[in-house]
Amino acid sequence: MWIAVDCLYPNAADGAAAAYEHVYGKGSALLLGTFAGQQNEAKPVTMHPLGEILAKWAGLAQPEWKAPALVELREMDGDKGKFVFLFNHGEKVAEVEFAQTLERPVVNVREIVTGKTWKTEGKRFTMKTGVPAQAVRIYRIDY
Repeated sequence: MWIAVDCLYPNAADGAAAAYEHVYGKGSALLLGTFAGQQNEAKPVTMHPLGEILAKWAGLAQPEWKAPALVELREMDGDKGKFVFLFNHGEKVAEVEFAQTLERPVVNVREIVTGKTWKTEGKRFTMKTGVPAQAVRIYRIDY
């Protein structure tokens, strides 16, 4: 049985639910009956509100970070660690603060471009860095 999740994402035209959730076994599925990205086409935003809502619904932990608008954060997860990418699309150095609680204790953290290493204890990774204009910083985090 599908139930309407009208508080999650209502249809703007008539207020009817545009999202339905179905719980099955230990999981659940969400069906969107709308073109959720249409508004973003005219007014681009860093994180579409629906993206944040869906991340919370899925139980995903969001990293804590502060950066200028032209800095993009991407992550890749693997069995033995992860990569954190910081892309600076701007014309000047971007000061970035990043913090995240990871799945397992960290063994090693190395920034690929500069070779700089970070000492960290436990599952918490924090850093402050400057990302040069039109450049990238890539952090390899090994578990």
